[in-house]
Amino acid sequence: MRKMGFDEIWIKWIMGCVSSVTYSLLLNGQPSGFIRPSRGIRQGDPLSPYLFLICAEGFSEMLRKVELRKSIHGIRICRGSPPVSHLLFADDTMVFCKASRKELAHVSDILRDYRNASGQLINLQKSAMFFSKNTGPILRSELSALMAIPVRADLGRYLGLPAENGKSKTELFNYIKDKVVMSLAGWKEKLINQAGKEVLLLSMALTLPTYAMACFRLPEGLCHQIEAAMARFWWGSKSCNDRKIHWMKWSRLCKEKFKGGLGFRSLTDYNLALLAKQGWRLMVSPKCLMARVMKSKYFKDCDFMEARLGSNPSWMEKDHPSGNPDTE
Repeated sequence: MRKMGFDEIWIKWIMGCVSSVTYSLLLNGQPSGFIRPSRGIRQGDPLSPYLFLICAEGFSEMLRKVELRKSIHGIRICRGSPPVSHLLFADDTMVFCKASRKELAHVSDILRDYRNASGQLINLQKSAMFFSKNTGPILRSELSALMAIPVRADLGRYLGLPAENGKSKTELFNYIKDKVVMSLAGWKEKLINQAGKEVLLLSMALTLPTYAMACFRLPEGLCHQIEAAMARFWWGSKSCNDRKIHWMKWSRLCKEKFKGGLGFRSLTDYNLALLAKQGWRLMVSPKCLMARVMKSKYFKDCDFMEARLGSNPSWMEKDHPSGNPDTE
């Protein structure tokens, strides 16, 4: 905290919170003595997330230093793109380096130093190693044994989104529709009036796809299926076969209340708005990592709004606003 510029009084307060934690055990209904934990602050404490971020900043700085010394080499998505050695989001961490014993030894040393300094241990059961197709099976086994971390054939999902997009979009993002349907199905048999249904749709069902729609443009057919599930819930249908009369179409329910609607969202329009927000972020923060990576890949020699689709565009290229005529 001193390296980050925190005041000594603040550091004293925080260390007092960490070092003064004690637990008391109940034996036969009576407290019996106190136990001082070795990990300091208890799990679930309001300070815990902030202290974790401070520790994670130290871990990130350690990785940046070894990358500057060329001890490890981050991944590059194309020639001229900035290297990415690690990505952090809360307690989810991805570290990138070359598939060599030397570089992996540096990563192992950093993890060991971070463990000794912070007391945080790696959960090996929730960790995995992923290699490129050019890495041989013998080297994969050796590096996996060195780190005691199993090898996976794919990355699966990261932060709730699929890490690989080789399949069709409808098939890949169909889990979002299933999640919305399941969340609404749990309330079907319970007594909820229209006001409660409105709050439920606005606070839960319409927010579940938000993160995915901020990164990719979902197929319109999938958006319509999700809206149909929400409309059935609103009008009291218990299943697809149990169809009640829909006295008003969904597009009218999406209008503002002073225009006769209920303020629901059209998922297609909401999706475009979220993608446009990402485009705005690229323009106002051109020095951020995402903007530099995107520029090196998709609009290296021009401005963001002047970028055009290539001959074989990826999903990311087709979905970002400059390549999407609907958001221009």
